[in-house]
Amino acid sequence: MLQLQTLRPVVTLLALTLVASAWAAPDAPHASAAGDAAVQVQIPAAEPTGADQTVRAPIDLDKVEKELKQLRAKYFRATRNAQTREIGYTKLRSYTDAAVFPLLVKLFGTEDTEVRRALVEHLAARKTVEADTNLARIAVFGEERSLRERAGKELADRYDRGRIAVPYVVQQPLADGLRTYSYAATVAAAQLCDVLNLIDAIPLLISAQATNNASLGRPVNGDAQPAIAALVVGQQESFVSGLTPIVGNSAVGFNPQVSVLNTGTVLRIIDANVITYRTEVTAALGALASRNWGGQPVTHLGSDAWAWSYWYKDQFIPYRAAVDAAAKASPKP
Repeated sequence: MLQLQTLRPVVTLLALTLVASAWAAPDAPHASAAGDAAVQVQIPAAEPTGADQTVRAPIDLDKVEKELKQLRAKYFRATRNAQTREIGYTKLRSYTDAAVFPLLVKLFGTEDTEVRRALVEHLAARKTVEADTNLARIAVFGEERSLRERAGKELADRYDRGRIAVPYVVQQPLADGLRTYSYAATVAAAQLCDVLNLIDAIPLLISAQATNNASLGRPVNGDAQPAIAALVVGQQESFVSGLTPIVGNSAVGFNPQVSVLNTGTVLRIIDANVITYRTEVTAALGALASRNWGGQPVTHLGSDAWAWSYWYKDQFIPYRAAVDAAAKASPKP
């Protein structure tokens, strides 16, 4: 399949892709304000206080992983007793070091609903950037929808639904979710970007609206290789294509040879491309874009990536620049 595009759309989409790839970079600025009137308050990285200021020996993660596996086997997988499990939850909540959080997600994120709920509550109670990062990963890549929604709600409450700046390390799992081929993870990441009002995610959301599920190119040798599919609309007619004589004593006969004539049309498919449109991502993008564009509707853009790219470059960026300039020029109370 050969498609011809003008140079301007290619350049525009390339620029949009570069902006999207820069989102969630370590050196990028924090998220913009929620809407035009909301105020962002930056949450600094957690600093050690009190007993945390003491120098601690490095954690042996291999040893901790063995301990967590034993805890999982003894208090969760081997029993459904409420009292025994409560002891297990208490032990689980004793692991408060940020270095252990990824292990907790890895080992307990696939357990039953009660254990996963306890894990989310444990991370949410920490109220640190490291815990929020792992909470965001659960909210995007969790196996169960209810678990993803629970983790997302905790993050929304933590950052006041976008009125408090979300650290970029917390945004990183959302960026990973928008780049994945998993439908559930992409939708969860898009909806969380809308809830947290992450304006910087708009270019990546534009790209995540549609994805190629399958792409089969033309065989390198043209028609030498079989087609991936074929449709035949035709008619078959039988006719005698030959006679074989059979001779006997005072007798002769013929053995007819019957053949089939095929007439009609054959459609051979040697190249195919399947595109899936993620309507949930488009809905989240539309809500986020309209809210930060002065409430103006964006429904006319649909899911057209080219139209979105032009809108973002020609209208949204200048509008946000004007809003930011006006905010800086206005006297502070």
